[in-house]
Amino acid sequence: RGCVIRGFTEVLKMLKNNYINFNKALKPVLIGYAIVIVIGIVLTAVFGMNVEGAAWATMTGYLAALVFILILFFRKKIEIQFTKPELHDFGRVKDIAKCGAAASTMQAGNAMKVTFCNHMALKYGGPGALVVFSVCMQIISIISIFYSGIIDAVSPLVATLFGQKDFKGISFVLKKGMGYIIWISVVF
Repeated sequence: RGCVIRGFTEVLKMLKNNYINFNKALKPVLIGYAIVIVIGIVLTAVFGMNVEGAAWATMTGYLAALVFILILFFRKKIEIQFTKPELHDFGRVKDIAKCGAAASTMQAGNAMKVTFCNHMALKYGGPGALVVFSVCMQIISIISIFYSGIIDAVSPLVATLFGQKDFKGISFVLKKGMGYIIWISVVF
């Protein structure tokens, strides 16, 4: 059951990253992560459900984010933009696959990394260590939203400034971006 919901949330995450206004999609993602953390702590610490509690918390949080995004979509609060492919677009499939290969490889690598770490945490620390690791991963996911925003904002600015040969501007933008990343690191 969790794999199906996780699959839907991955598709919605891709849509959020590519087709949905980021600010409108941020709330459901943050709410989902918060639900995972709070319910995970309650089910594991209060009810002693260990790994099962962490799994139920993760599934509940992802399902809540999915439902929230769908509600926003059907209420026309967010718009998912699609275009109908034309016959000449199919000649670009190879280029499209090249563009998506990096993201797909990164997702596969993350899945393998988390699977390996889950296995190691369970093997050497038991169910409690796995629960702690799961909560830490959710917190890191929340923090990565802010890092990604900074990186996504800095990259086009630096590219534009580089094209204008404004190296002083590049230095300013990189220092500001790094300052915000350090600030976020201190806060979290």
